[in-house]
Amino acid sequence: MKRSVSRAASGFTLIEVLISLILITLALTLAAQLLVESRLLLEDSNRRARDPVLTLAVSQLRNDLQGSAAVVGGGAWSSGPLVLTGLDVGTVTYAVSGNALERQVVNSLGVESSRRAVLAPLKGWRWRAVNAKLVDVELVVEEQNPVPHLRTGPTPRNPREQRWALRSALRSGERERSW
Repeated sequence: MKRSVSRAASGFTLIEVLISLILITLALTLAAQLLVESRLLLEDSNRRARDPVLTLAVSQLRNDLQGSAAVVGGGAWSSGPLVLTGLDVGTVTYAVSGNALERQVVNSLGVESSRRAVLAPLKGWRWRAVNAKLVDVELVVEEQNPVPHLRTGPTPRNPREQRWALRSALRSGERERSW
């Protein structure tokens, strides 16, 4: 005797199983992408926490570049002084002194109001004016206070270098607050 099997009791079709597998694969792919982005964000946070002086120095340099009206010199890459004019505090100069990057401020009367090292030890520095309103700066510093990482091999004995590349736009004109 033949039994008639009802549609409800027959289980899932192959198409239904394939569609559910595709949906699960999509969900896992999205979850993996979130994990990768979270890891990159954590690495960036760890790098900033290991060396806050570097982060602050780059932030100050960026602020000075964005607040200035003009750069003296430019064109080709230079490791000489970077002179920024048109700032509220006067003229700001970034220059290498020994193995440190110094920031010097000269007020509108031509009197030096401050000079201090913003970043040390500095292994390399160069800058260029891409055009009248765009400046590239590259910094190479030795990583300070390295946090030990889990490694399967021997720990390298050479200190790690950090390279920072910064491209910043200057203000559009004298005493204007826009780019």
